[in-house]
This record gives sequence, structure tokens and C-alpha cells, in this order.
Amino acid sequence: MQDLNNQTLTEEKATTILAEVLRRELARILHEQDMAIARTDEEIDTRIEGLETASSQQRRAARRNDFSQVEKQVVDAAMAVGVPLEAPLPPAIGRRAIDLAREILDLEAHVLDGGDVRSVAATVVERHSGASVEEFVAEPVLISAAWKRTLELYPTKSMKGNIDAPAQLLVAFFGDIPVSAITEKDQDAFFVWMARLPKKHGKSHGKNRYCRTAPMDPSKYQRTKNDEIADADSADAEIIEQIRGMNHISDTEKRALLSERLTPRLTLRTIKRNRDGLNRILKAAADLGCKPAPVALSYRRVERAVAAATPEDPLYLRVTQLHPLYALKSAALNAGLAPTELDQARILALRDKASRSDGTKIALALRLMNEMRSDPKLVPFLPLRPLRRLPDRRRNAGDLTDCVARDLEWLLSLRGGADSSKRAARMAVRALAEVAVDSGQNQATLEGLLRLVPEALDWNRHNNQMQCYVKDLRSLRTFRDLPWTPAWRDLQAAIVSNGISPRYNPAPALLAVSEGLEPAGLTQAWARSVDWRLRGPNALSRHGRADLAVTFAKNISRLDALHDLPGITATVLLPPPIGTVRGDSERQASTEEKR
Repeated sequence: MQDLNNQTLTEEKATTILAEVLRRELARILHEQDMAIARTDEEIDTRIEGLETASSQQRRAARRNDFSQVEKQVVDAAMAVGVPLEAPLPPAIGRRAIDLAREILDLEAHVLDGGDVRSVAATVVERHSGASVEEFVAEPVLISAAWKRTLELYPTKSMKGNIDAPAQLLVAFFGDIPVSAITEKDQDAFFVWMARLPKKHGKSHGKNRYCRTAPMDPSKYQRTKNDEIADADSADAEIIEQIRGMNHISDTEKRALLSERLTPRLTLRTIKRNRDGLNRILKAAADLGCKPAPVALSYRRVERAVAAATPEDPLYLRVTQLHPLYALKSAALNAGLAPTELDQARILALRDKASRSDGTKIALALRLMNEMRSDPKLVPFLPLRPLRRLPDRRRNAGDLTDCVARDLEWLLSLRGGADSSKRAARMAVRALAEVAVDSGQNQATLEGLLRLVPEALDWNRHNNQMQCYVKDLRSLRTFRDLPWTPAWRDLQAAIVSNGISPRYNPAPALLAVSEGLEPAGLTQAWARSVDWRLRGPNALSRHGRADLAVTFAKNISRLDALHDLPGITATVLLPPPIGTVRGDSERQASTEEKR
């Protein structure tokens, strides 16, 4: 009996399967109870006797290790949670399934005899879940439903690919199973499997007429991701064994040959991007009421899982087509440097002048050059001394003072957002603090730093990243300069704590036009006055800004939607629902005025 990861059925998976059996049966019993079907006492007594007889039969069958009576229930539940299970059931899960089935039969008899399923089943459900009976029997949130909800939460074209790619891989690996069934170990196996995918997976499927190998009937062509991995592994194994037999060259030279011939796999960067997509999907599942909602693994956990699956073979190599040595060679040739003239300082200068992607490749090239030193034939063509690892360009700006760092962390926690956005903001402030010192404009506070004009400073070695830094700094300054009051800060903190991203958080935008009103004091009359001001001649344009009025109306709708979140309504900070900003009379008056 194997699960999706080709391992024996674990205790965790067995518990998940039995919980799904219980959920299905309780949902059926609860539905029948709520239907309130009229039955005579004789009919009820006959049915109760039948349930008691079935329970006795199952007990006798369990003596003989015969689990055929519960086999179909368990197999169907296993398929629903993504754990293919074949008959006959082994005793390890069969006896537990019989015990559960008899317990369900007794529970159903109790309900037929006048008991309430919500009360009778509470003790049984408590052993499998912390949810109430109503929550436990609800239809689970499937991956497909969470995928659809994620696209609704992130409706832009730029996000569609970042969501679809990991969602398609999730369905390919797990099937369309309940999101709550995905454990941390499942995620480990998922990312290890993803690391084995060819870089061009799904692009040579042979289903279009432009592919020479297209089958005569494309509808019959069922090539899966596992097929692509198996083909790539088979081809790579043949190449590795062929090069392993070349006894006249070193392992370093063999690895160099392999890097050119092996099948490129997904890069760690792509895997991390898919991890971010998985994180959005899991949060969308929680938004749909998935309990318990899994949490996406951290980047470090993903890296460890992929590294742990690395075979102990000196010739093992994951080819990701970075070609780091080519990037270093190109940069060195442009600077007029030979390989033997390269040293730590010169390579650091080349990296700082390069683009972000080329800079990453140059940093990786150092490790490869150090590995090449193990081959005496290559040493005369390499730098005179071994090279140290270059400092991470994302963290090589000067450290902040305690005062600035403390204020920055408070501001970032109040604003909310993804960890990547917070890292970018920290780096921008660090770089600004460094160039401010170099320009003689040292500032002791975060407010002083944000008041500087970034374009007037000499960014020196940070010049390549200046535009990104300036964008992050302006966003921080705009957020900090809002007229915050205790009530607005509390509402902002409540929205952030409920997992709403800055993109869909209406508080900062509404605070900017609140005219001194507290959040609970916002009314429809105020909203319509703001709408009229934005659409009429104003300081921004004598023709009005209808686009800003539309955005304002969206933020009002998002504010009203916060009433659906108990964690926010409990703060008593929200105003009554405002509703439509522009009514029919206003639209008509606006049209007549334009005429």
C-alpha cells in the first residue's frame, strides 16, 4: 500500500482517511435528521435493529481480519484526501475502520431513537478535530476552489501566471484533494518532486500541430509530469554512467561535461516563486473557511528539503542553466581583465556594476572557480589565490542605528505586507542611510532619513538599484506621513492581523481623505462629497480625476466588506456600512451638468 510519495501509509495519513470517513457519514446522518422524514415507530425500530445487526456482523468479521464491509468506504475516503489505497485493507487500518464504523452505527441508532446528531457526535468529532460538528461535516475546501479564490483575490494579469503555475503542479502532484489534508511532510515531498521537474516541463507535450512528434489523436495523449521526470532521469542516468567511465579526466572535468549535457531542472528561484504561489493558495483556502488551514513552508525549510534529497554521488549535479562562468567571463572581458588578474576586490567591483541576474551568476562563479583548483591542470589559468564568498548584495549596506531600526520595524509591522516587501524596504532604508553618511547628510531618525531627497544624493555602488530603492522609500514616506490617530492605527493593525494585504487594505487610502474624521465617523454623505470633489475641478486636474473617484469607491466597498470579518468587527472601529457612493440621482445630475 503506497501513498502519493511512494512511501508506506503513515499514521498521520491513516488518521486523515478515517476522519474523512467519519465526516461523510456524519454529513449523511445530519442531512437525514434535518430532512425530518416522517417514519412510524415500527419503521424506526426495524431500522435500529438492522443497525445493531450490522454492528454485530462487523465485530465478528473483525475477528477474522475480514474488513470487506468497510473497504469501499475507506478506499473512497482515501482517494478523496489524495492517498490512493487498494484493497484488501491491512489490519493496521482495517481494525480501526471497523471500530469507527461500529461507532457510527451506534451513533446513527441513537439519533433514530430521538437523539440530536450535533450533541451525540460531539465526543466522536473531538477525537478527530477541534472543530464543531457543523464545521467538521462541511464540504472540504478543495485545491480547485482555493485556486479559483486566489485568482479572485489577485485579479491582475501579472499575478495570474504566479498563481496558475503552482496550482497546476499541486493538482498534478496531489490531485484535487482537500487543502486541509496537505501536511508539512507532504509539502516537503512536493518541493522535492518539483526540483526534479525539467525546466521546460509541459512545453514539449506534442499536443499541437507544430510539434513533429504529435500523435495522430492528441486526445489520447496523456503525458504527465511524472512521465517527464522519468524520461529526464533516465536520459541523465545514461549520460552520467557514460561520463563516469572516462577515467582519464578528473571529477571536476566530468562535472563540467555533465553541466552541458544533463537535463536542466527547475531553479531554486523558480521553486521559491512557486512556494509564494502556494502560500497565496493556502491563505485563499483559509479565506473560504478551510479548517485547519495549512501554512506554507519557509524558504529555508524548502531549501533543506531539496538539499536532503540530494544523492551522495560526487557526479550528482542539478543543472539550472545559469552559466555563471559565462557571466563572469563577459564582465571580465569588458573590463579588460584576464582570469589570472581577477581577485576579490575586482570581482566585487564587477558584481556591483552588473545587473541583478548577472550579479547572482558572478557570485556563483566564485565557488566553481574554487572547485576547479582541485585540478592541477587548471590552476595556471585561475586567479592566484582562492576567492572568498562575496557579501550578499541585498544586505551589504551599513547597519541602522537602534533608533532608526526600531522605528522602521514598527512602521513595517503597521503597514503589513509580504516578507519580501519588508526585506526590500529594510534594504532601501539601509542603503539610504549609507549614502546619506557618504554625502554628509547623516540623519539620526527614520523621519529625518525619509525627508531626504534621494535623487540629490550620490548612490555610488548602489546606483544600479537606486530606482527600486527610491520607489520603496517614497511608499514608506507616504504611509508614515498619513494623519494617523489611535483609532485609525488600531483599525489598520486589526486589518493587517486578519491577513489582508496592503493592496486590498482600504484604511490608508481612506485616511488620506478622511478630513479629520475617525473611522467610525465615516458616512455615506462624506463619501459622496469626496467623490464629487475628485470628479470636479481640483488641485490635481481642472478636468477632475474620475479614475481616483473609481478607486475611492472600490476602497469604500472594501471597507464595507470588513464587516464580514469577526476579528475586525469586534474592535467596534468600523462605521455602519456606507453602501453605494454614487446614487442614481447623483449620476443624473452629473450627466446634466456636463451637458
